[in-house]
Amino acid sequence: MRRAFPDGGYYILGDRFDTPEEIRVVADAGPLGYLSIAAHGHADALSFTLSAAGREILVDSGTFSYHTQTRWREYFRGTTAHNTLRVDGEDQSLSGGNFLWIKHANGRALAFDSGIDRDRVLGVHDGYRRLPDPVDVQREWFYDHNSRALTVTDSIVCKDRHRIELFWHFSDECEAVLSTDEVLCRSGNVAVRLRWPPGFTARISRGSEDMPAGWVSRGYDRRMPCSTVIFTGEVSANWQGTSTIEVSIEELQ
Repeated sequence: MRRAFPDGGYYILGDRFDTPEEIRVVADAGPLGYLSIAAHGHADALSFTLSAAGREILVDSGTFSYHTQTRWREYFRGTTAHNTLRVDGEDQSLSGGNFLWIKHANGRALAFDSGIDRDRVLGVHDGYRRLPDPVDVQREWFYDHNSRALTVTDSIVCKDRHRIELFWHFSDECEAVLSTDEVLCRSGNVAVRLRWPPGFTARISRGSEDMPAGWVSRGYDRRMPCSTVIFTGEVSANWQGTSTIEVSIEELQ
């Protein structure tokens, strides 16, 4: 099975593929979109999806619309609608119209390693170097085959303090519950435990209209609520934080 697609910037981590116990992670460490205007691109550098036992757990939010409802068009292709990191409330790339990006986050993979016991992808992007205090962003995905756990380590290199948000979009078929120090999610026979970096606050948004959050689009002009978990923190120069996702799959009776 092919696991690396460097031209598009996609990499697959996981184990027991094409079985009832499969865990599959698809990581995006590639360019923004098509050609110089990055048409059809989303501001989703270093985002990823997660499925287990054939069930969607962490999802891409979709597209929703192209030429109507500008507010929703901007949301669904913006950084907050993807499983990635946002700095200072800014999208990674700057939009110039429905199919045009005028500032591109250039994403790329620095490393991809796959072995018997673990998989690893290391990616970077430069979308926040346009800020008054330039920020370099790096994300490492590390999947342990033995524990069936995924660790996602985010790093930023900068000089001043910045506001960081981490977004985690669960499938509309998942039930996500926030407790003091973890998020518990269940979908059928799959249970997921998500823990976040220390010092961050956590909240769940579901179907928010005022500041769009907690939506997934399964088709054109269709959207439905889902649970989006948002972690927020103020960090200083050269910050690094790790989120951990533990997956367990119950045997079907």
